[in-house]
Amino acid sequence: MSEYDLEGTLTLFYYNDLERAFNFYNNIVGFEFVADFGYVKIFKVIEGALLGLVDGQLGSHRTSPSKPVRLVVMVKDIDAWFSRIKAGGVETLEDEPFIGKKMRLKGFTFDDPEGYTVEMCQYLTPYGL
Repeated sequence: MSEYDLEGTLTLFYYNDLERAFNFYNNIVGFEFVADFGYVKIFKVIEGALLGLVDGQLGSHRTSPSKPVRLVVMVKDIDAWFSRIKAGGVETLEDEPFIGKKMRLKGFTFDDPEGYTVEMCQYLTPYGL
């Protein structure tokens, strides 16, 4: 091991309505809730990959109407995830999972309560190559 070994990532999204975002990722998407700092709520997406939801009035950044960020989550069973998200009443951007044109993957996208895009995808070959 070296001092340059990586342990994981934490992506932060900033919200006007933190509780609404929390309920979305906790109750509909179903990520594992792991820490509550009041103005930041942390979910484990997968081991070593965390998503932090931040109160846009208290965090180091402010919210913005433009959301030029996309959270992409690689899953093993895209159809099961599609059913879960639709059952939660979420409007997906596709009527059914799409097949990638440039990458060998199957996926779908949806927007969270404040407009961040989440893409769920299943690689059909290693890394979609």
